Amino acid sequence: MALPVSPAPRSEDIAVHGWHAVTVRVAWTLLGLGVKVRPLVLRDAREHVLLHLDKSVVLPVAEDLAAQLTEGYVARARGRWSSDPWGQDAAMPLSPRWRRAVERALDPVGDLLFRKHYGDGRPLEVLESRHGVDRLALEGARSGLREVIRRQAGLDGVPLAEWPTERLDRMIARLAAWSPGPCPSVFELLEGAHREHAMSCARCDRTVRLVRGEVLTPEDLVAPSVGARPEKVASALVLQFHPEGRRHRAALARELGGPVLTLGDDLLVLHGTEAQAAARTLVLAAELGVPSRDHIRGAVVEGPGTWSRQGLLGPLLDRGEIEARQRAWGVIDGIGELPGSIPEPPSARGWWVGVASLVAVGLALLRWSTLPAEAAVHRELDVAFVEGRSGIWAEFDVDDTAVLTIVRLTPERTLEVLCAGESAADKGGFATGDGRFRLHAPGAGLLLVATERPLVGLRSLLDQAGGKPDPLAALAEGIAAAAPGADVRLERR
Repeated sequence: MALPVSPAPRSEDIAVHGWHAVTVRVAWTLLGLGVKVRPLVLRDAREHVLLHLDKSVVLPVAEDLAAQLTEGYVARARGRWSSDPWGQDAAMPLSPRWRRAVERALDPVGDLLFRKHYGDGRPLEVLESRHGVDRLALEGARSGLREVIRRQAGLDGVPLAEWPTERLDRMIARLAAWSPGPCPSVFELLEGAHREHAMSCARCDRTVRLVRGEVLTPEDLVAPSVGARPEKVASALVLQFHPEGRRHRAALARELGGPVLTLGDDLLVLHGTEAQAAARTLVLAAELGVPSRDHIRGAVVEGPGTWSRQGLLGPLLDRGEIEARQRAWGVIDGIGELPGSIPEPPSARGWWVGVASLVAVGLALLRWSTLPAEAAVHRELDVAFVEGRSGIWAEFDVDDTAVLTIVRLTPERTLEVLCAGESAADKGGFATGDGRFRLHAPGAGLLLVATERPLVGLRSLLDQAGGKPDPLAALAEGIAAAAPGADVRLERR
């Protein structure tokens, strides 16, 4: 005789036993916000909600939190920082007495208002035109419902008398969606059974309507046997901009590359794995004052969450925003204190003109010389390259007497001379005023060459390299062959 098989024990995790209810509330909220409920959008929004929910939260509160968190998910996807002045209300359990008090007070107009305005989110003007109900009657019924809630809450020791009407209306909308259960099987509902229950249960009514409207499928409402509770971990670098530095946020976002979120007026968020790569760009931006060190700060956070096409899912971003605002201005996790802005270099025109006149005779002789240029012994380039602004930044140091030749590879794959290197004076245009040099070269590559004397035959080398598949590398090889001791530095995007 076969032994009876007992069913698996019911999971106490809201992600499992509340899967159906949370999915319905997420989809319903997305529709109310004008978002088409595609499978990937539904999955991401639901995962965002479940990453926030504590395992032991009760089902009605989980549903209300799901609505609030879905609104936040959509706001983030649209680049806004959701700021809810009454965000704590969704976690406050509702009293069954409040729902019963409302139901006792409903007349036909009040019932229509409660189900369609508060339950379905339809504006009063839609009810007026579609159901032929006088607008004054609807507004009167709405005022009556607000008073019922204030009075009943007062009897329960919850003072709502000072709540603004918008906050009170959100409470009534929660009551309209309140579904204490127990509810029948989803598949029995979809087969047309339990109609009387569905008429009085917002959760089941919405389930049937969403499936019949092909917004959800029956399979969407069944929790997976494994993995209902997201267990992913993510990291993020959250940057906050001072009001005086916000004008640089968009440009910095373009320079940083990778998945970057701009939220609200002052936040920029990067994938945590990009933080180290972004450090050089952030340091360079501070030195250039775009923004200056006193106009940016940031924090690196790690915890439950996951990155998707819509941004960072889960509570990590909220924590990162709080931690970023606690940092001192000019301090970013993983970098430390940013450097100050480098002052604008003083005009060197007169000095360089003087130098140019002193070496003019020597240059005239050098132009007739056929000897190859020699490398600047002990004058090697100390250079750092950083990609940015559709090109390459180069910050470097070299001996004052060294001759510098600079060539860039344009987006059209042609070679363009930025500094012909006819004298040591030519590099003065790139001086930063502190003994170093900096330049930005738009395009696909950059070549720096330091020599003791000007390069001979540069134009010929450019012409020979121009027809090669990799013209910048070919030019570097040609220069190295023509001037064996030259210090040649090449960087590509």
